[in-house]
Amino acid sequence: MNDQVSFGFRIPGSQASRETSLYIQEILESNGWIVDIQEFDFNGVLLRNIVAKRNHSKPEIIFGAHYDTRQFSDQEPEIEKKTIPVLGANDGASGTAILLELSH
Repeated sequence: MNDQVSFGFRIPGSQASRETSLYIQEILESNGWIVDIQEFDFNGVLLRNIVAKRNHSKPEIIFGAHYDTRQFSDQEPEIEKKTIPVLGANDGASGTAILLELSH
């Protein structure tokens, strides 16, 4: 989780988001997973889904998480903090960290 947070705010389309996706891909591939990167454009922003499979068989269970963070802290109770991006340790990095750990 610390590695993901170290990339910074992982706002969709940002350099930090791309670096995080490459990091995730590297970990999964080093653990023997087949990784499929699905790049697509959404309203002018290049986004990436990462799909990893243990083998080519039909999956029995699918786990998912997101690694991105929100551009604004819209849930922040203090008004002056609402425009600050969310670092995403709990919301974004934690779920992805669990999936990366399970990939071992």
